[in-house]
Amino acid sequence: FQKCYSGLSFYPQEFYNGFLKTNLSCGHNRQIRSKELINKKSKFNVIDMFNILRDHQYSRSKLSDGLTDINICMHASFGPIRFSQTTGSLVSVIPTVKNQIPTHYATCTSLPCLSIFKPIWLDSTIKPPTFISSLDKNKNISNASLTYSSNNIWWKSEIITRNVMKYYQKLIKQIEIERNLLENNFVSKSKQLSQNERNQFTIASFNKVDQLTAEWLSRANSLSFEMKSELSLCQELTWEKWRISAKIPNELLIYSKVEYFKKLPLLISLLLILILFWIFFFKQIDQQYFIICLSFIICLFIIQIFMNKTTNTKIDLPLLNFNEQD
Repeated sequence: FQKCYSGLSFYPQEFYNGFLKTNLSCGHNRQIRSKELINKKSKFNVIDMFNILRDHQYSRSKLSDGLTDINICMHASFGPIRFSQTTGSLVSVIPTVKNQIPTHYATCTSLPCLSIFKPIWLDSTIKPPTFISSLDKNKNISNASLTYSSNNIWWKSEIITRNVMKYYQKLIKQIEIERNLLENNFVSKSKQLSQNERNQFTIASFNKVDQLTAEWLSRANSLSFEMKSELSLCQELTWEKWRISAKIPNELLIYSKVEYFKKLPLLISLLLILILFWIFFFKQIDQQYFIICLSFIICLFIIQIFMNKTTNTKIDLPLLNFNEQD
């Protein structure tokens, strides 16, 4: 809402609503779906709101499928209109009693289905944790940036979620159990805190999430040595392009099908050389056909080996330091 606060307008719709942007992202359909889910609940709480933001109505079977699947929880992928992704989620509990401040639950990371909502309080009488402030430069956590930063909350999460997305169907059930358990704990305890305890609880919450998501990355990394990615070649090529534009180091985010695709011209060249070699030495037509077929079989066998062979290495991201500096 920076444009609104700049004095140009107090109406965000004037800047963020356009024919192409709204229709290509199916904004109207997502709004209808949101209202539908809200109206289903006779009693509505903050956990219900978390779940609405994670809704995958049109992609329940496999999130990576489909060229036009648009959900409340947006997953970018290959396709003409699937270049948008949910980059952050926020749920605020507005108090009905005077002299109380809102409790904000923010992911500070993309993809709410693979993120955990953490409690934050913005109290004018108490300075917030330094890692939240964008003005405090003397802190352990860097501010948001357009390209990859190793000590930034959002970018570290991107490394984790993009690796997890390669094995989403395999990992999501266990992730959901752990995610929901931790969020329920945060919501329950955040209601019982005094004003002086809130900042420390926010710091502790971010630390716990950092530790848990590190385990998710470890599981995804282990699977990379056991099975092929669930993403198609087109999807991996799309994400590889975004990895390069974000300047993410290749060793932190490896797409095996892309690595194989890069070697494909070499394999084709070797196949052609092999065919020409055998044709030159075998003059009879029937022998030439046999050798060509044999060469193709050999080439397909080599390709299959390359596809199953992982090029991944162990990914080890250090935990972030959310503690206050002296």
